[in-house]
Amino acid sequence: MGEIIDIRTPWDRHVLIVKLRNDAMQTFLELGKELYDFDNDGCWQKLEYASMKSYLADPDVDIGVDVGYKLMRVYERWQFELRVDARQLLPAGYSKLDMVVPHTTEENHIGNLAQAQTLSQSDLRIWINETFKGQSETTDKPILSAFVGENSELLPLILDLYVPAGGRVADVTYGEGTFWKEIDFDDYEFLASDIEPRGRAIEADFGNLPYETNSIDALIFDPPYKLTGTPEETDQYRNETGGYKNVQQFYEAGIGEAARVLKEGGLLIVKCMDQVVSGKQQWYHKKVYDIAMPYAMLAEDLFVLVRPTATPQPHARQLHARKNHSFFWVFRKE
Repeated sequence: MGEIIDIRTPWDRHVLIVKLRNDAMQTFLELGKELYDFDNDGCWQKLEYASMKSYLADPDVDIGVDVGYKLMRVYERWQFELRVDARQLLPAGYSKLDMVVPHTTEENHIGNLAQAQTLSQSDLRIWINETFKGQSETTDKPILSAFVGENSELLPLILDLYVPAGGRVADVTYGEGTFWKEIDFDDYEFLASDIEPRGRAIEADFGNLPYETNSIDALIFDPPYKLTGTPEETDQYRNETGGYKNVQQFYEAGIGEAARVLKEGGLLIVKCMDQVVSGKQQWYHKKVYDIAMPYAMLAEDLFVLVRPTATPQPHARQLHARKNHSFFWVFRKE
């Protein structure tokens, strides 16, 4: 039977924290645990530091205040069986060598490190998502599939759930950037484009993007829904005749091009809305699904966005329920 090592003294914990920091075989979870215990038990005070913050900033510890608190947060959520927010991991500065498996032992670390050296950053992001199933920051307010509000309120939740910070994210129908009002662009390597560019967008048609094949981690696609275009009043995509067939062609062109530029495991977020055309229902959310399937897309989620206010009834006699919701599909390229 092996010796039981008592590391309950503040100094022993400090030594272990420094060792974990320097040891490539250890993982963020183990270091997070020791930092959490060090703070929770007031070890910093017993070692005569002014605060846990000053301890983390000590050159001898050399972890960094921001990284230290992120790792404590990760461990705290794990300890209480809460799902970890994957976006906390990459900003904490941990490399692919640190994240191959939740725990690395003396017996298997050589094989694990060899495996890690073959992984790309995209592989790492996929591994994080698969391992932690990135969830909402607060478990008392889980992200739900139906949301009452605006596009700019729902998109950040979708990104929090599925797209790790640092990812290369392209919005190919940027418009005036209203989707992004509540999002910090610095969280991602952000690329904006539109056929009539405004703000930070470059000029590009979503059916012919200027990006290399397999180069994008996540792509947002919200083509125009306009069904009443005329030669005198076209929409921004030169649609003169209107009609659901034209709109369907937009989805076909955009999803096909997205499949080209997305990395394996990359995410496609598509907005669509069912409509009534000439008295007949056009189920666009079903059409979008059918268009995506031939491109080896896995349907990860479907969000329903409900308008907070109702729109006026345009007809004297109502034949169908007035649409007050739209959809956000989340597909993953397999």
